[in-house]
Amino acid sequence: MTSKTDPNSAIAVVAPKKTSYRSLLQNPGGFRFMVGDVEITALSDGTVSVDYHHVLTNVTPEKIDSVLSDLVRPSTCEASITAFLVKTGNRIILVDTGAGELFGTKVCGNLLSALAANAIQPDKITDILITHVHSDHSGGLARGGQRLFTNAKIHIAKPDVDFFLNESNAAKTGYPANFFEEAIATVKPYQDAGQIQTFSGDTEVIPGIKAKIIGGHTPGSTLFTLESKGEQIVFIGDIIHFDAQLPRPETTVIFDVHPDGALKNRAEYFKKWASEKTLLASPHLNFPGVGHLKTDGAGYRWLPLYYTNRSFE
Repeated sequence: MTSKTDPNSAIAVVAPKKTSYRSLLQNPGGFRFMVGDVEITALSDGTVSVDYHHVLTNVTPEKIDSVLSDLVRPSTCEASITAFLVKTGNRIILVDTGAGELFGTKVCGNLLSALAANAIQPDKITDILITHVHSDHSGGLARGGQRLFTNAKIHIAKPDVDFFLNESNAAKTGYPANFFEEAIATVKPYQDAGQIQTFSGDTEVIPGIKAKIIGGHTPGSTLFTLESKGEQIVFIGDIIHFDAQLPRPETTVIFDVHPDGALKNRAEYFKKWASEKTLLASPHLNFPGVGHLKTDGAGYRWLPLYYTNRSFE
């Protein structure tokens, strides 16, 4: 087992190793698809360079290199930071908000331009579902301490609000202080404005969308399941971070508050989702991060949703 490293320095803006191709800055339009009668758009907040050797735990460097070789990946790769726009009934919903300004001026922070490209202004968002309170999921809620989504209800699991909005938990648990500071800067303004709606247990937070708190990665890590016309998609948050974890789902990450719980969640839900061929939305797998899991030996592989670009009317 590799030693746990300080998450403060886990995500850094570094030059990726040379590959046989280059991806450039993308347009902000996103990727649209339907689940039943519900239109969903994956929106890229950006990507961030991640050194797998730095962030992956419970795995040896040799096994990491073996997996990366099979995936044709360098040890430093770009992780997607994705939010999802959901239009259902008279609601315009965001699932997560990206990192906002928390990763600096040149990394992420593209959610607002992505919304604008879809003719959505921040004040039109009615609800925001936060899979968990981490900088790259709730960081886009505010800029300079000011709320961006002034008319939205913010749905967050109570265990995460209780944990991250209390700075004393940093000293009590040893979890890095920056996560608490960033939560207070971006989430607490909504608490002060009375816009946060917490939930505990299994709850229908919005008609057609159910929340299930699974913990592990953070105390309140949540799965949101949307159902429409007999179809379903699960917004899975950080139950998985990187495709390098899929062949060895026992691999954990340094950001896990409770690594054993995160590992247990993967063992339970990966098996269920692969068996049931559940459509999944992942904020960190390669954009747009929508697809299925398939059993592959002792691990899994990712089957992206097929791309379409034509009218079906």
